[in-house]
Amino acid sequence: MKLTWRRLDLPLARPFTISRATIDMNQNVLVEIEADGVVGRGEAEPTDFYDETADSAVAALEEFDPAPLAGIETDTPVEEIVDECADRLAGAPSVLAALDAALWDVRGKQSGEPVWRLLGAPGACRVPTSYTIGIAEPDAMAEIAAQVADRYRILKIKVGGERDLECLEAIRKATDLPIRVDANAAWTGEEAVRNIEAMAPFAIELVEQPCAREDLDGLRRAREASPIPVIADESCHTADDVDRLAGVVDGVNIKLVKSGGLCEAVRIVQRARELGLMLMVGCMTSSSLAITTAAHIAGWMDFIDLDGNLLLAEDPFAGATVEEGTLRIPNAPGLGVTG
Repeated sequence: MKLTWRRLDLPLARPFTISRATIDMNQNVLVEIEADGVVGRGEAEPTDFYDETADSAVAALEEFDPAPLAGIETDTPVEEIVDECADRLAGAPSVLAALDAALWDVRGKQSGEPVWRLLGAPGACRVPTSYTIGIAEPDAMAEIAAQVADRYRILKIKVGGERDLECLEAIRKATDLPIRVDANAAWTGEEAVRNIEAMAPFAIELVEQPCAREDLDGLRRAREASPIPVIADESCHTADDVDRLAGVVDGVNIKLVKSGGLCEAVRIVQRARELGLMLMVGCMTSSSLAITTAAHIAGWMDFIDLDGNLLLAEDPFAGATVEEGTLRIPNAPGLGVTG
């Protein structure tokens, strides 16, 4: 068994702004595991909001004892291997997610099965994916909306700026596609109640993370006052978070960079369903490797937001595709990613 990694710099096609930052380059890390001649790959998507950087991810890999990974050459369940890795990678969920993906990729190729089948997930998506538009001038956001309206069936609009209503008005003039809004934890509970009420007339489908991660009272207030579903993103990392969010929000957004990979994502799915919460899968800005990894659980979702690769100037990998707004999950062994 051999573990290698390298940095993966991903320039964006245009600067992308959310309520707390603007980026024009994402610095990720490509991880590869070779076992018995089979190579599995995963993508670490470190973000400073979760106290990770590309430098810290590389440092975590340099310090990591890869001994547990040898289990991929035997019949050891992937879940057991990942749990053992998790004990050694506290504070580095993006690295754990990359190892998790690479391990599932190897196991899928060994068995000749796609990862979604190994997980017991559906092989097709029930709902379309959204296309995300970052905060910009109203006319610029409307122009992007008009450009993508014939290829996608749902828009996700980043909010939390000073001209949110102007932007939504401009976008609504450009297209009648359903709109989701994502505040990225920008508002207090009081602001969320007021802002959601003001945005509702624009035919908003859902509101994502209106309040800060630990502001459960604010999230609860927003949900109780909102005529549309409120979904927790930054507030939900692992299955343990699902329990504390039950009765606070309508659903949770799974991101592998937060959960530490597919193994914990499956646990989130199971617990959320038990508690009657809706499910969404989301992403960071990443290549098709990370997007396709997340796509393998997309068949379980009520909402899908897997478009981070579409924001890149150039994608070094190919995997899941979007056809008429719907994500197509590869049926090839492993993750089904090439490049």
